[in-house]
Amino acid sequence: MSLAKMSAKTPMNRLHFDEKLRHWLTEKEDRIGDTKYGGTAWLWVVSRSGELCHLNAGTKQSGVKQYIALLDVMGEALEWVPVQSAKGSLKKLAFGPDLEVIPGFYLYLKKPRVAAAVMP
Repeated sequence: MSLAKMSAKTPMNRLHFDEKLRHWLTEKEDRIGDTKYGGTAWLWVVSRSGELCHLNAGTKQSGVKQYIALLDVMGEALEWVPVQSAKGSLKKLAFGPDLEVIPGFYLYLKKPRVAAAVMP
C-alpha cells in the first residue's frame, strides 16, 4: 500500500524518514504514492542541516532499495548533496561521497540552493 501523503507543515526527521522507507519496502508496492501524482511532493523530511526536502509520489521501490543499500553501508554519515536537476536548479539530491544520483528516487530540496554544499 502506498504511504499516506504528508503535509510540509509536519515533516519528519531523517531517522524517521529512513525507518519509514525501510518499512515501506516490506509492502511490495511499486511506488511511494499515488501514481496519478508522480511529480507531487508526497513525504516531507528535514535534513540534518535543517533544510526542508520532499520525496515525490513517483519514487519507485527500486530507488528506495538503492537508497537503503547506501544507508546500510554509510549509516547516519550518508550525506545528501544538492546537484543540478534536469531543469538546471540545485535542488535534486545525490547521495554519499560519490554524489550518487539514484534512478527512481526523487528527493528534492523545497528551496533550491544557490551553490552546492554537503548536507549531513
